[in-house]
Amino acid sequence: MKKIILIITLISIFTTSYSQDNHEVSKLKPPTNTSVELKAFKNQQRYKLIIDSQKCEVNVYINGIEIKPTYGTKNYDLNNYITDKVSSIKIIANPGYISYPENGIISKRKVQRFREYSNLSAMIIEEHATYSIKALENTLLEGNEPVVFQFKFDSKLPYYPEAWKNGVDLRKDEKLSIKIIALYEKLGKAVLENDENAINDLLYKREYEIQQLDFDTKIETTRKLWKEIITLNEPAKNYSVSEGFNMTYYADGKLVYIHPKNNSDMLIFNGKTIDTQMSYMLYQPEGSDELKIIR
Repeated sequence: MKKIILIITLISIFTTSYSQDNHEVSKLKPPTNTSVELKAFKNQQRYKLIIDSQKCEVNVYINGIEIKPTYGTKNYDLNNYITDKVSSIKIIANPGYISYPENGIISKRKVQRFREYSNLSAMIIEEHATYSIKALENTLLEGNEPVVFQFKFDSKLPYYPEAWKNGVDLRKDEKLSIKIIALYEKLGKAVLENDENAINDLLYKREYEIQQLDFDTKIETTRKLWKEIITLNEPAKNYSVSEGFNMTYYADGKLVYIHPKNNSDMLIFNGKTIDTQMSYMLYQPEGSDELKIIR
C-alpha cells in the first residue's frame, strides 16, 4: 500500500525542538511539492474564555463561529477560532429551559423570562498569565429578552492560520448542496483508492493548522488519523455520502457546517466512519468554484 503523503508530512515535522526566541527552530519541508511548513515556537499562547452562568442559557460566538449552548461554568479554548491579531467575542444570554419530571422521565420546558438571581460573568485569560485580559463582571439578568455582550481582545499568537475573510457568501449559492456532496464524494473516492494527492489536497491544510494552533507535536495525533484511514482503506469496498442534511452558516455566510439528517456522519465506509466528526467547516475562496475544508 502506498503511504499517504498527508501522514508522512505530519510525522516528519515532529523532530523540531524549541529555540531561545519566538521564532521557529526550523522549517521542515514536507516530502511533496507543497510549500507548507510547520513551525515550532518558544512562546505558546493559549487563550481561554471562562463563563459562569446561573439560571440562564448562553450562546457564544468567537470570530463569528457559534459554540454549543451552555449552562453553568464552562471553559472554551479559543486558539482554533483565532485568525488575526484582534478577536471578537459575542455572548448571548437567554432565559433557557428548566427540567422537571413527567411520567417517570425528565422533560424540559422553555422559560419565558429570566428567573430570580439569573446572572452571568465571563473572562478571557492567557493560560500562562496571572491576570485576565478581558472580564465581564457578574451581571444580573432580568426581563424576557436575550441580553447580548460583545467585546474584542488582543489575540497575539506566533502563528495565524488561513482565514475565511476571502470567502464568498455561501448563502447565495444555489448549487451549494451539490458542491457539498461532490466534496465528500471526492474524499470518499480518494480514501477508497488511496489517492495521495487528493487526500493531501483535502485534509492536509486542516490537520496542519489544527496542530499548529494547538502547538501539538505529539506523534500520537498523527498516528490516530493514520490508523483511521488505514482501517477504512483496507477492508472497505464502497462508501456512501449522506444526501439529506441541514446547513448552518457562520461568519456572515462565509462558513457552512453540515448536519446529516439520518446518519451519524456525512461519509460512511461499509458502516464505518472516517473519524468521530465527519462534518467539517467548509468555505469557498473568492475566484474558486470548489469548497474547501478549513476546520
